[in-house]
Amino acid sequence: MYSPPDDATQERMEAAHAEAANRCAVATSRPYAWGWNGRTISSRAGTDRWLRV
Repeated sequence: MYSPPDDATQERMEAAHAEAANRCAVATSRPYAWGWNGRTISSRAGTDRWLRV
């Protein structure tokens, strides 16, 4: 797992992740897992799923 990117990118990615969770009708949980260089953000979605943006 990598560190989150700069603040502006982090906010944008977290908002995109929340929107994706909303559209997929899943509840996600923290902590987020960040991909290389902040290019992806992931978290558990329910008990048996994973959401990556």
